[in-house]
Amino acid sequence: MSVKINSDNGIINIDEQVVATLAGLAAIECYGIVGMAAKSATEGFFELARKEHVTRGVKVTIKENKVIVDLFVIVQFGVRISTVAE
Repeated sequence: MSVKINSDNGIINIDEQVVATLAGLAAIECYGIVGMAAKSATEGFFELARKEHVTRGVKVTIKENKVIVDLFVIVQFGVRISTVAE
């Protein structure tokens, strides 16, 4: 789904699929993240997402001109979650 936002400088088009792809690619490059988890049990139980499925663990919501990105990640064993979250 694409959303159009009017600003003083023109119209901004935000596509949820593009945001999800960028967020997923950025997440799997982070230290301590070994893959993306399924967003729900119906999508599979903690399947590792390869690079071609980076959007599997990403939920993008656009509300009131705000983009909300939820990431469902699998953290490497032994790595502190607080370190990954930074």
